[in-house]
Amino acid sequence: MIDVFKDPALTDASIGAVTIHGHAERKKRQDLEGVFRDVLSGFWNAFFEIYAGEGERVVALRHDFCKDEWKAIAIIVVKGYFQVGYFTAGMSKCFFIDTLFGEDLVTGELLLESFRSICPKMRENW
Repeated sequence: MIDVFKDPALTDASIGAVTIHGHAERKKRQDLEGVFRDVLSGFWNAFFEIYAGEGERVVALRHDFCKDEWKAIAIIVVKGYFQVGYFTAGMSKCFFIDTLFGEDLVTGELLLESFRSICPKMRENW
């Protein structure tokens, strides 16, 4: 899905989805927004498997994710929210603020709050 959303033309396009089930059988449903919502949910569930943390999920740095991949992920977030009202929960506030509004709005206090939320056992001593 990340590779598909690297296409800048998708930023302004309405997105639809078709699910493919066993034996490569395409399943078309009348509720296209519901299908897209299901696809988004599946994407975020798979995406979060590479993250850790209890209160928030923090992006794991990967050698194969560069600027184009993170732009595609930001487009998935924005398209999901504006097209079908889907917003993934649990991701670090710092990630969303940086992705949607720019790094300059991520304060040191917010970084520390996020850090504490992923280290709950350490939080007791602070």
